[in-house]
Amino acid sequence: MPTQEAKAHHVGEWASLRNTSPEIAEAIFEVAGYDEKMAEKIWEEG
Repeated sequence: MPTQEAKAHHVGEWASLRNTSPEIAEAIFEVAGYDEKMAEKIWEEG
């Protein structure tokens, strides 16, 4: 299971790739239960 530091790095990288803030990315990942596929779906549906 990833550490908090690894999760934070991944969320930050994800945010950067999508030109959004780390705070918005973190909120999306929290809602998605840290499931990247679900986070991507949430992001695409806006």
